[in-house]
Amino acid sequence: MDQLFYPKSVVVIGVSESPDNLARIIVENLLEFQFDGEIMLVGKKEGTLFGRRIYPSLEDLRDEIDVAVILTPAHSVPGLLETCGKKKIRWVILETGGFSEYSKEGARLEREVLAIARKWGIRIVGPMGSELSMRKMGSLFPLSV
Repeated sequence: MDQLFYPKSVVVIGVSESPDNLARIIVENLLEFQFDGEIMLVGKKEGTLFGRRIYPSLEDLRDEIDVAVILTPAHSVPGLLETCGKKKIRWVILETGGFSEYSKEGARLEREVLAIARKWGIRIVGPMGSELSMRKMGSLFPLSV
């Protein structure tokens, strides 16, 4: 559990340069609360946010990142979890909604997500894990602004 509560590296997935992008709020909170670990960003398009490069794919990053924070459409989560498993990322904070609380298709996606998590030994906080904070270490993952 130390990797979750005291991460040394975090990847935020779903980031864009758009001012109304929700994942950027997570990055902003990590910086504002002086998270002292490595912060990596992944989005659909390459770019720069808060002076940090946005990578177009999780596969472009190194293995064994402590925590992945995912805020993407629900249908993209199974593929992202597979990549997290291959990259040896064992903790995922899933900010995404649209699973069993939303529809039958969402419930099917949720079962698929759980099967992938079990396959790779990934622990998930969420879905809609919208408030996890460890201020002592400067980690803050809420969506609130």
